[in-house]
Amino acid sequence: KDEEKKGQIHLSKVKNSSADQPVDDILSTPKDKQSAEEILKIGKDNRESGKLDINQILKRVDTYFEENQGEEAEKLMCSSLEQAVEEGDEAIQLQLLNELLGYYREVSRKEALEQTAERAVALAKHMGLEGTLPYATTLLNVATGYRSCGKLQEAMGYYLQVQELYARL
Repeated sequence: KDEEKKGQIHLSKVKNSSADQPVDDILSTPKDKQSAEEILKIGKDNRESGKLDINQILKRVDTYFEENQGEEAEKLMCSSLEQAVEEGDEAIQLQLLNELLGYYREVSRKEALEQTAERAVALAKHMGLEGTLPYATTLLNVATGYRSCGKLQEAMGYYLQVQELYARL
């Protein structure tokens, strides 16, 4: 299992990570609790079949954003990411890392963005995605995130890689 995590930054190293919080602490209102509990039940059913339901998770994340509850969206993404790590579902991990990159960019959480960016790129490489559209998408998210927090040289390096990939794809 340690080999699987090689090159990845554990979420507990991301500042303000709530991945280990109980579900009741993550949910803030009865309406949220009911919706999230339904999602967690669906997630539990999917775990029993060996798969998280990323569509349900992202649907709830979108609802949190619509309700201006970004912190709740982050908590759900982080806890789902931890679950995906435990289950070894790298595709869901990468999707959630990309979502978190966008969130950290929007809320100007530079340290969390940088750690998530490193983790996303390392995971995409580990998955053998270099040279693919999903890899280019991850690099574009990293570039945009770095640009937003003032890491312009790093951002340019990623933008150039994306440009090269898009030209080949």
